[in-house]
Amino acid sequence: MIVGYLKFPNRFSLMGILMLISVPLLIYFFPLENLIKSNFSSQKIYNSTGFKIINDWLALIFGDNKEVNTVIIFKAQIFIAFAYTYHYLNWFSKTSVIGWAKTLELKKMILVLGIWILSIALYLYNYQTGLMVLFILSMIHVLAEFPLNVLSIKTIFQKLISK
Repeated sequence: MIVGYLKFPNRFSLMGILMLISVPLLIYFFPLENLIKSNFSSQKIYNSTGFKIINDWLALIFGDNKEVNTVIIFKAQIFIAFAYTYHYLNWFSKTSVIGWAKTLELKKMILVLGIWILSIALYLYNYQTGLMVLFILSMIHVLAEFPLNVLSIKTIFQKLISK
């Protein structure tokens, strides 16, 4: 995103960068009671997936203060959800930078669409299985993205040094 702004400065890229900075601050300073909406089914899903384990780890890290931990842990989960959502939406802004839309053949597009439909079907069939399979797919995505991250960081430093 920063690379895109440095190469082609425009107000939408700047808004994206500002949002990336401001939303975590909003999550941190916004009162928790305005953020929590819970019901039985969401609690059941939470207890049956790895999210409860993540929160238990966070509780170990931050100590025994239950009142403080609840706030920190919920805000950490909200931040993780924001980071994932922002990351995936950011891919749409990268189409011109990466150029993947130009190289996407019909066969590859059908494969991607098939994986997407299969992912949704897996969640509908069994949420835990869907979550596990998509976690593995996410890890593959993260590992495959490392070369792009290195290139982005290198480009940012080159642009900043050349100014």
